[in-house]
Amino acid sequence: MRLAVLLSVLWCASASPGGAQSSVDEVPFLAELNRRADSLSRLDAATELKAAIASGNWRFLGITDYVVVAPGVDFTDPMYPKHPQGMRIIEGTSDNPEGEAGNRFNIVAEAYAERYNRLLLERLWRLRTPR
Repeated sequence: MRLAVLLSVLWCASASPGGAQSSVDEVPFLAELNRRADSLSRLDAATELKAAIASGNWRFLGITDYVVVAPGVDFTDPMYPKHPQGMRIIEGTSDNPEGEAGNRFNIVAEAYAERYNRLLLERLWRLRTPR
């Protein structure tokens, strides 16, 4: 459902009478991606992982590329999630990002997910418990 809303927002923005938007301020979705990128870049992966584990959440972070992937974890690793439902997907990532804001968000989200996932993977291997 959220993907449908996102696509309709992007379609409406690109189909507006003035053509393509010239400023991030004119497209609220793009401004939101920049805000979320700033927010993600300030998070400490180790602190966030500790809080997630304390609440019982042992899932890797995923990003949406052509398929959903868990950055920082090799596909062949036995700890790699078998299904996307086994990941917490960072909402707003895309294999077709919208402009500079979308590209920036994808880069920041992937870097954060990689740091988080590597820390989680280290912990899982120490416990030797596939999730």
